[in-house]
Amino acid sequence: MSWLERENGSIEVLKDEKTRLPAKPHLRHVAKELAISTLNINGNTYNTRQLGSLIIRELNA
Repeated sequence: MSWLERENGSIEVLKDEKTRLPAKPHLRHVAKELAISTLNINGNTYNTRQLGSLIIRELNA
């Protein structure tokens, strides 16, 4: 599975070279595996772009 952050900030999840929609369930699964919280500091869930960006930053670190 791979991730792509588009120029406009949207997140695309790719698996077997195909885009997986909706992306958010896939991102939640990866966040759980990486022990990344899906909640922001206010206790609200991250949207798809925010969560995707967090995961991409973590994987690139």
